[in-house]
Amino acid sequence: MVLGIAITAYNLFVIGYAGILTGKINAYRWRGTMPGPLLLLTWIGMFLTGPLLLIVALPLRLLGIRMFPVFTPLPRSRPLA
Repeated sequence: MVLGIAITAYNLFVIGYAGILTGKINAYRWRGTMPGPLLLLTWIGMFLTGPLLLIVALPLRLLGIRMFPVFTPLPRSRPLA
């Protein structure tokens, strides 16, 4: 019973984390215009690799090592007027 609750909690966490990462990629790299199939493919990729990213990045951050930001905005090709 406890194992089932733990597995369910882990899957819910990874689903939410993949949604957050996909949303950030969509907002910063695509400015919110990512095509639907690519959005789904990106979510699946983040679902599968999100825990690995946490395993690598979280201990480094706790040790005070700042990693280069993954989600950087694209440079604007024309000035805003």
